[in-house]
Amino acid sequence: MDMTKIPGMVRTLEFLTDHPERHDQGTWIDTDMVPDSHRNEELGIVKINPEKWDCGTAGCFAGWHSILNGWAPTLRDSENQSMMVKLDKQGRIIDAEAPAIFTEKDLGLTYAESRVFFSSENSIHDLWLIAETITNGQITVPDSVPANPDPDDSDESEWLADAKYDRFSDIKEVKNQMKYIDRVHEETLALREQVRPGRRTI
Repeated sequence: MDMTKIPGMVRTLEFLTDHPERHDQGTWIDTDMVPDSHRNEELGIVKINPEKWDCGTAGCFAGWHSILNGWAPTLRDSENQSMMVKLDKQGRIIDAEAPAIFTEKDLGLTYAESRVFFSSENSIHDLWLIAETITNGQITVPDSVPANPDPDDSDESEWLADAKYDRFSDIKEVKNQMKYIDRVHEETLALREQVRPGRRTI
């Protein structure tokens, strides 16, 4: 994590905290929810003004971080939504990037940090806890973002089928997950080095 980028990470976390209905960690940006008034069919993009909440769409941390930094999602089926574009002052497309790749580069995340941070299973509390972990406590989970109860500790009948539960209970769990990802990644790279030239890599 590039510690100079902490303000940008906090901005996105605070946006999702203030607008939890806009959080869906399972999709970059759900363009199916965007009305025609926000669509540019000619360019094939969606214009979302983060300062106005009338477009009704939801997305993950990487998707909103990209939008908050001036990127616009492409008009594609939400199941395949994977690209963001940058426009110049004349409205012409000048760059394109996947939200996860832009956010990883912009925040200076390591391989393990990005894989843990971008998981589709993360709740908003998880995102704050991961941020606290990778910034060594420079970001902390605010009191306004309480941990979600563990469904195993409550009456099952009280829980909705689509309820969002926390993936992590503390920083130790986050660190253990990142260590596991790093180990698997290193083993994969080592295995690739063993593959002879001309043979298919993994």
